[in-house]
Amino acid sequence: MKVCFKNFSQFITIICVTLLLSACGGDKEKIYSINANVSTISFSNEIITEFDHSIAVNVTFDGDGLLVGYAPDSDPVGWLEFRTENLTANSATIHIDLTQADQINIGEYLTKLRFSTGELTDNNTTLVHHDIDVSLLIWQANINTERVSFRGTFGDTTISDQTIDITSETNEWQLTSDVDWITFDVTSGTGDATVTITPNISSFTFAQLSSGNITLTEVTTGDTKVIPVEVGLDNQYLYTSQASLAFTSTLNVSALEHTIKVNSNSAAAINWQASSSATWLTLTKLDNDYLTVTVDLNAAPAEVMSLSDITISAVDNDVVIGSTLPVSLFQSSDETITQIITDITVNDETMIAAPNLPYFYVGSTNALQVYQQYTGELLTSVVVAPENTLLEQFIVHPDGSKLLAKAVETIINEDETTTEVVHRYNINLSDYTFTEITEPTIEFEPSRYVQFSGRYYVVTQALEFADDNLQLLFREPNLSFLASSIDQASETDALYTLDSSTTPIKRYTAQSNDLPQKKSSRRYLTNIALNC
Repeated sequence: MKVCFKNFSQFITIICVTLLLSACGGDKEKIYSINANVSTISFSNEIITEFDHSIAVNVTFDGDGLLVGYAPDSDPVGWLEFRTENLTANSATIHIDLTQADQINIGEYLTKLRFSTGELTDNNTTLVHHDIDVSLLIWQANINTERVSFRGTFGDTTISDQTIDITSETNEWQLTSDVDWITFDVTSGTGDATVTITPNISSFTFAQLSSGNITLTEVTTGDTKVIPVEVGLDNQYLYTSQASLAFTSTLNVSALEHTIKVNSNSAAAINWQASSSATWLTLTKLDNDYLTVTVDLNAAPAEVMSLSDITISAVDNDVVIGSTLPVSLFQSSDETITQIITDITVNDETMIAAPNLPYFYVGSTNALQVYQQYTGELLTSVVVAPENTLLEQFIVHPDGSKLLAKAVETIINEDETTTEVVHRYNINLSDYTFTEITEPTIEFEPSRYVQFSGRYYVVTQALEFADDNLQLLFREPNLSFLASSIDQASETDALYTLDSSTTPIKRYTAQSNDLPQKKSSRRYLTNIALNC
């Protein structure tokens, strides 16, 4: 990087010349003197970093004025400027300013300033001097990240190491931390280096977020750079491969048993149990991985819709967060037949089945309509969107508790142009109340709900992950194509996408952690790691 220097034609450059003429009385024996409170000045600056620094030098003198400039044996430099303040007959404050230091390459630069006083006339020049040695060190000691974040789950015995790269050219550096749960394989060096950071979580006794700082020190200058470091031990979760169960018994349909997988986000095995208040449910644990749920029709109420739930919890371990599955049983002695519904207008691609009940949901103009799956009965109709809009893009939560929908309203402006306003809704399926999502932060269209480590997210075509109110939590940074289709394996949480790239089917694995914070925005409350 080039340095632009100012041109000086004299061996002394006078930045500020102030001659204070006093009545000397022609005394040829007068003794002149000059002193300053410093003899050396050292500046330092990190390369390509804007940094303004000023040092005030207090000067006292006995003479006919004050000259400020460069010493005859020094070259003028472009990274210094001078200012004079508080000038009197025998004192002054000289401000020496560092400037344009961000335009100078790595290295040490030297010059010498000279303050002079005495007698300066046409017939006589008698000067005394005070020199100040000035140095500028341009250094580099940089870490290739703005934050070091470790993620794990309470119950893990170890967390994987991470490495950081230090860029330092020829500068000597030291690495320290204010927390005792990380160690470095290298704590000092000169020049570039790769350092391995190892977290020690053996002393952590509960799920928590612990944070501190890593400090990189440039030894010569003592300048430091602080990098936040954190370790988030996530809560332990138990969750199932299905978020709800729906059973049916009619004259010609019998669906009275389901086997689901019970998962955990912990590396340590969790002994779990399943329970329900419904006497018509039989729960059978298979090894420590699966649960078979069977309906006993003799114990179930006849000819009614029965609702209950199943609780999955850890045995003698209150710190593990369990899960609850809603369960329904539709029982009828009638034969189920194909129902033809004629008095219905269905918006495109809006018919979707309830995962937890024998219902299906239909968008009909601006309303949500709910039908019984086996009888074809219209159970309810709720106007959700504005008039003259179509309620569409249904996304139902896997446990059947809520449904996301969208409607596009065309507004005619005063100048007869039109504006499209997108309305998005979160509909509560227990009572069919709804709220409008007024400020979603996703940029692309939502596709479906997905589950990672016991938590549900809404995923978009661009692999944005959001909460129920479509507030962005994480975005896949390496996506090059929008996904035309997204699906998820229920037992492994693996995510599959179909797009038009050279590898059209992609498989992603993900980890979710409630504790570490994303660096770019505080709204990112959940950290998701996505690997293709």
